[in-house]
Amino acid sequence: MKKQTKTRILSAVLSMLLLTTMIVGVCVNAAGEAAADTYIGLFGGNLKNDISKYFSSAVVALPENVKDDQTISIIIEVGTESLLDAYEASDKTMSISEFAESDEADSIRAKIAKENAKLIEKLDKAGYSYELGLDYDTVIAGFEILITARDFEDIC
Repeated sequence: MKKQTKTRILSAVLSMLLLTTMIVGVCVNAAGEAAADTYIGLFGGNLKNDISKYFSSAVVALPENVKDDQTISIIIEVGTESLLDAYEASDKTMSISEFAESDEADSIRAKIAKENAKLIEKLDKAGYSYELGLDYDTVIAGFEILITARDFEDIC
């Protein structure tokens, strides 16, 4: 056989081997992802998380191991749209980071701050003792207060 013929045959064999390897790799990857979903499902997991299940409208009782004089943190969620809510409702022509720096995001932050101020005023008028913590506007809209555990039921 001529050297040129041997080279062509070798090239064809290597091309077929490469193509076969790629196809097998794709099949194994697809099977692996399906298997991972099965194993995660067996443990009650879900790859597609619904973040709303991590938040409840109210906590009705503190755990038994919390002492009355212990300082606890409460996040108060206001009924205003968060940045994430607004982004999800948008046409998504920009990234979430770009959206967070936009004029629309500034407007949403101003609405959240206004609602936070209304609730803080109510807390002040009610005479509750608390310390303001962090403000939240990205995933949820609201703010944090630090209180003693004994005041939890009255405030919540």
